[in-house]
Amino acid sequence: MKNNLDLKRIFIIIAIVLFSITVESQKTVIPKVLHNFQIDSEGNLFTKNKDGVVLFETKSSTKNVLRTFEGVATGVKEGIQFNFKDEDLNGTLVFGLIHYEDSKYPLPVYRSKTSKIVNGKALVNFRYLKGNYDMTGWEDSKKGTIGYRVINSNGSFLYDGKVSFSGNGPFQVVNTIVSGPFINLLKPDSVTISFVSSEESVCSIMINNQVFKDKKATKIHDIKIDGLSPEKNYPYTLKYGNLEQHYSLKTNPLPGSRKEFVFAYTSDSRGGAGGGERSFNGTNAYMIKKIMAVSAQKNIAFAQITGDIIGGYKDVAGEMQLQYRNINNAIEPFAHSYHIVMNMGNHEAYNKSFRDKERKYHLRIDNFPYATNSSETLFASVFTNPHNGPISEDHSKYDPDSSKMNFPPYDENVFYYTYANVAMINLNSDYWYTPSMRSIPINGGNIHGYVMDN
Repeated sequence: MKNNLDLKRIFIIIAIVLFSITVESQKTVIPKVLHNFQIDSEGNLFTKNKDGVVLFETKSSTKNVLRTFEGVATGVKEGIQFNFKDEDLNGTLVFGLIHYEDSKYPLPVYRSKTSKIVNGKALVNFRYLKGNYDMTGWEDSKKGTIGYRVINSNGSFLYDGKVSFSGNGPFQVVNTIVSGPFINLLKPDSVTISFVSSEESVCSIMINNQVFKDKKATKIHDIKIDGLSPEKNYPYTLKYGNLEQHYSLKTNPLPGSRKEFVFAYTSDSRGGAGGGERSFNGTNAYMIKKIMAVSAQKNIAFAQITGDIIGGYKDVAGEMQLQYRNINNAIEPFAHSYHIVMNMGNHEAYNKSFRDKERKYHLRIDNFPYATNSSETLFASVFTNPHNGPISEDHSKYDPDSSKMNFPPYDENVFYYTYANVAMINLNSDYWYTPSMRSIPINGGNIHGYVMDN
């Protein structure tokens, strides 16, 4: 009996070891289109440069990611308590009410009174939003939304956020539209309205005497509206819980229309010099807001922003997501009503990084697995673009195995859309991009500014 128990223990140990090895081996699968990468016995990915120096994969240790600033608010008796997920964060929290009923382009009206961020925590005391400063009537309605800005101890702007609330002390944090709504996939007879909510929820759009809802509870909302008429203005209402926002949009003219129209074009909205909103954690919010304001004054049909929209070149997805959120926050007040189309450039690079022990050498390639964790798929997860481009570079002459997907997808980063008699074709000249271009002959990847065959 004892021998049988010992045998069982041995078999269990062997099974656990084999399972661990299998799981470890499944963590990293090297794409066949890359070269000279290996995985050591501990599951670490590494390569060697042309001089034979070993470089191991590294990942930045940073808390400057989207999740640090999301889902961090709690209602308390005095107002709203913020607990950012970074004990090293100190600085200033600027806050103010947002009046969604009083402006076509709603923005927070910040108070001169601010709150200190100490060890990642701050309190917005609502006594500073009462009386003469209650511009939204929240004291009577017992509901509303505040906007807040996170500034660190160096004076750098990190994040603009929103929190919706109910009550009059104690307060409750309720479902909030933290990003959007955005006008997407605009056509003569349809549109997709996209937004992000703080909670899993079913939200609705009221337009053209109809109600369109999410099919299931979600945080990422893409609600398709159809049955519209060409070149017509439509007011719409976004409803979420007991709150709502009101905007309008105009559908496209029929294909082939030859009426005059104005569109806006820009690029390189990534962060610049000068501090403040000019360098807003990855984006030049100062300039892009001005460009959008002028575009709205010109009554544009649509806007095309082509590449280098953020600083990028990060190896942590959350840091890229935070920069994408910041550019979306900057255009958001105008994107409620205008179709603003984004596309990729080299600064949308989301990398795998490799360094030697002495940190003398640095290699960067497009992140993988390509189908779920590349520059291309991360971009597509943030923006809602047409699904009408090529699939990938698979089945081209560069494909080493036509039976499998070996390249990043083109979905939503190569596409086209039309307006009247104009077609806008969005290419990706930094597809499968290897920023460390000298290593391309050794490791693989695409050069900067090259459109591949497919």
